[in-house]
Amino acid sequence: MEYNTTVSRLVRKAIMARPAKVFESNESKAIRMFKTTLGQCREAQSRCRRRLVFGFETALRLCCVDVPSDVPDRGLVAIVSRGAERRNVNGVTFVMRSHPWSVIDIDGIACTSPLAAWMMFANSLPLDALVRLGDALARRDRDQKWYTVAAMEAAVDGVGAILSTQEAQKGQEAQGQEGQEAQGQVGQKAQKRRLLPAGIENSRRALRLMRDNTDSFPETDLRLLLLRYGLPCPAVNPSVRVGSGRRYFLDMAYESLRIGIEYDGAYHGSQREEDAARRRELEGAGWIVVSVENADVIDADAQERFVMGLAGIIERRLGHKVRLRAPLTVRQLADRRRTIHTDFVPGRCWPPR
Repeated sequence: MEYNTTVSRLVRKAIMARPAKVFESNESKAIRMFKTTLGQCREAQSRCRRRLVFGFETALRLCCVDVPSDVPDRGLVAIVSRGAERRNVNGVTFVMRSHPWSVIDIDGIACTSPLAAWMMFANSLPLDALVRLGDALARRDRDQKWYTVAAMEAAVDGVGAILSTQEAQKGQEAQGQEGQEAQGQVGQKAQKRRLLPAGIENSRRALRLMRDNTDSFPETDLRLLLLRYGLPCPAVNPSVRVGSGRRYFLDMAYESLRIGIEYDGAYHGSQREEDAARRRELEGAGWIVVSVENADVIDADAQERFVMGLAGIIERRLGHKVRLRAPLTVRQLADRRRTIHTDFVPGRCWPPR
């Protein structure tokens, strides 16, 4: 078990924060959930002599991660490495995970790192939910950001944040005593397989579809929708400078065609006048800004209409027909044999031949 005291800026803020009184943003919601969960964990820990290590959704809330609705809420969840370590603590569900995990300290309470919690869900969450949760760990907001997608990928490939240094060394020492070099190599591979957490392949699939610097789950869903219909992956929150010298961030964009895509969710409602002025400036700089509301993607028929409308706008900019495909599943989309393009090439047909 590897202990770490590094936490996100939002966790440090949450420890000192007071609850929001009126409007609850994503940040204030995360702080509220943190306060509630921290109090529950402290009360449970007071009834158990052994130090509890909280994982899964409990660890995510302790780490102020924006948790999607797909993630189950089982109350408090603690992790043990052996069945004999389970305790009868009312209100706490104990889950056994035999592989080592990294642990952080949140104001005196131990929990797995957000990356370890994400990987624990890899074997049970639907793939699209795993992508949403992964995006939440790589938010654009520096207070909410825990990792980059590249860092998560490196950790998964190298079993970095999951295998503790101590356990890895024990495994190597044990294999060194086997005698023959060939047997040692076979045993080392078997040891590594035993230490790999379940669902690691699903983690790798999700990583193919995750992107850095997202702001919300609806934006993640919209990006996946465009990919499923065969469009390239839009740039996420790109910076655009307009004639006045101001710099704006678009939710998503096909930068080569100057087409921006903005999700007008409820959290944008108080900014409508500012958004309208921003849109006029962007259009003056030659951008087309496509607005998306909840009603545009509420069901499969609405999603198809929206994507076809966007394809028409792209055709006019591209000068060629855009051929859409029947929507793939997220699992099909994550197949490593499938190429995920990142933008259009002006003047050329789509998809490329």
